[in-house]
Amino acid sequence: EITDMALASQAIFSWEGTMSDDLKLLISTDKSVGYKGAVVKEFMDNTYRGVAIRYKNFPYSDKSIDYAIVMALNGKNYLVLASSREVIYATIDKLKGF
Repeated sequence: EITDMALASQAIFSWEGTMSDDLKLLISTDKSVGYKGAVVKEFMDNTYRGVAIRYKNFPYSDKSIDYAIVMALNGKNYLVLASSREVIYATIDKLKGF
C-alpha cells in the first residue's frame, strides 16, 4: 500500500536504473538469449484503464518488468510490480473491479 504518492513515485522511478539486476532472480532479464523482437533499454510509458504504467521488455515476449501505482476500489493506492503486460493488466482489472 502506498501512503505518500510523491515519495513512492520518486523512489520507484529512481530504482529503474538497477531494477533489472535487482529482480533478475525473479524475472529472466538475460538480454543474450536469441530473441528477434526489440529489447527496450530504458523504461517506457503505457496506460491501461487510465493507469500510468512504466515497463521494460526483455528477450522473451512474455518477460518484462511492468509497474504502476493503482488506486483500488477501496480507495487505497497500491504499488504493483509484474513480469508481463498481461499480468499487470489483469492485476489492474482486479484492483479496479473490472
